[in-house]
Amino acid sequence: MNDLATNLAVRHAENELKLAGFYDKESGYERRIAYNVIELVRLFADQEHSWTTAHHCLEVFNRLALFDPLTPLTGADDEWEVMYDGEWRNIRCHHVYMDADGGYDIDAKIFREPNGFCSVNPGQYTDIEFPYSPKTEYVDIDTTPAD
Repeated sequence: MNDLATNLAVRHAENELKLAGFYDKESGYERRIAYNVIELVRLFADQEHSWTTAHHCLEVFNRLALFDPLTPLTGADDEWEVMYDGEWRNIRCHHVYMDADGGYDIDAKIFREPNGFCSVNPGQYTDIEFPYSPKTEYVDIDTTPAD
């Protein structure tokens, strides 16, 4: 464990979180997020990654923490759990479903408003074919009223 590197990483993270307002009294939820992030930064720094391994470790961690698969979905029978009569959810990627018409991804398109708010449009899914590597496309939408 390199205490200097860990302390530098933690100080940097605490300063950035402070500047972003995560420690402000009115931000109870963000304050808790800040403490969680500091805990993760401390653990990550203690692992003494190089520049290359740090990027690779974070990429793998982010995918797994978000319940995304590391390899393409195959569509095999053992990848599915029954959700409703005639509808199955992929156990490796919980935003991929299948029904009698085939597979579809409910998060393949995320709609983003100018203020940054993101949502999916219910009923607007993206049909997929296997093998499938889930990906998300952000679609910017204009919310200004028409004249």
